[in-house]
Amino acid sequence: MRLFVEHGYHATTLDAIAVAAGISRRTFFSYFAGKEDLLVAWHRGCWSPLLEDIAVASRDEIPFQLIRRVFNDHLSRHANDEIVAMEELMHITEKLRMSFHASFIEWERALLQTLIMVWPEPERRSELRMVATLWVATFRSAMEEWQANSRHVHLAQHLEEACQLCEQILASMKKS
Repeated sequence: MRLFVEHGYHATTLDAIAVAAGISRRTFFSYFAGKEDLLVAWHRGCWSPLLEDIAVASRDEIPFQLIRRVFNDHLSRHANDEIVAMEELMHITEKLRMSFHASFIEWERALLQTLIMVWPEPERRSELRMVATLWVATFRSAMEEWQANSRHVHLAQHLEEACQLCEQILASMKKS
């Protein structure tokens, strides 16, 4: 990823990737068909640390707030320009764009399964499904706002604003 960020997608060669990974070019092709497949695998793997942190969380937390806390923690570890660079990489080809958008479906499923690990009671499944769906929608909304309008502002700020708006909407619906 460092090579892609430093040199760009097109200027990063498979030879350079293999050297940086300490493997041969032939070994690279044992795992990936090319640079696109490498980026798809990397992007799918981005969710793993978040899911791991959610899986070991306290059952005393509210599920939506737990996810919010974990995401904020993880996002705060990355500079905004790093997030911009990674996001741009995932839109450089049609295959990567499609993978990026499909990842939200995968993320929702994986998030639900992780929430079920924390709260395994069958009677909570519908609630947890809604939380996973709501969270992914909130995150997508924040990301789309960030992409369209103000990538100079950290994605975490957009996510926090989207969370607050989501909570306001739910609170107003409860009053109705």
